[in-house]
Amino acid sequence: MDAAPPAAEDEVRRVSLTGDVRGATTLAIQRFGPELLGFLHVLTGDPEAAGEVFADLCVRIWKGLPAFRWESSLRTWIYVLARRACHDHRRDRAAWQGRNTHLTDDAQLDALIVHLRTQGTTQLREGRAARIQRLRARLSVDEQTLLTLRVDRGLEWREIAIILSDADAPGDDELTRAAASLRKRYERVKQALRRMAAEDPDE
Repeated sequence: MDAAPPAAEDEVRRVSLTGDVRGATTLAIQRFGPELLGFLHVLTGDPEAAGEVFADLCVRIWKGLPAFRWESSLRTWIYVLARRACHDHRRDRAAWQGRNTHLTDDAQLDALIVHLRTQGTTQLREGRAARIQRLRARLSVDEQTLLTLRVDRGLEWREIAIILSDADAPGDDELTRAAASLRKRYERVKQALRRMAAEDPDE
């Protein structure tokens, strides 16, 4: 699924700064929802699970956006929320489902979430993967996640380091080291993909 256009973040910020939480949340979900659903599909490996986590992620955006201080990019913040939502889903799926039955208490926003979730998961189920996507599916989830963030989403290495960090507020030195490590791992993953393509040209 394609990434949101660069102007999307500015749109959300303008609306958010007016105090219109619903409007800003709606824009964020509309602009970033499809790419986030694709990212969650990479993390979960299952369209239905991705849809479940996506609904939870939208609730987290709704609740967290009023306190977001714009000290990082909105996109990075949302991807951090997405990864945490996925971890929570894996850890305790039954409790997660019970906690998210009512979504946001805003009927219009709930309808948007349900629409994007239904539309997106249908596309994920029915879409036929391109050759490179089939090759990527043979990688580990961590490797697929790295490729998704760097190649498909075009995020900077420090942003990726923040998203993949287990710390709530990683320090500058830690991020620098993590970014360098991720760059090296990325090169190894690309080499692995090239080997797979060469070894199995009909894949």
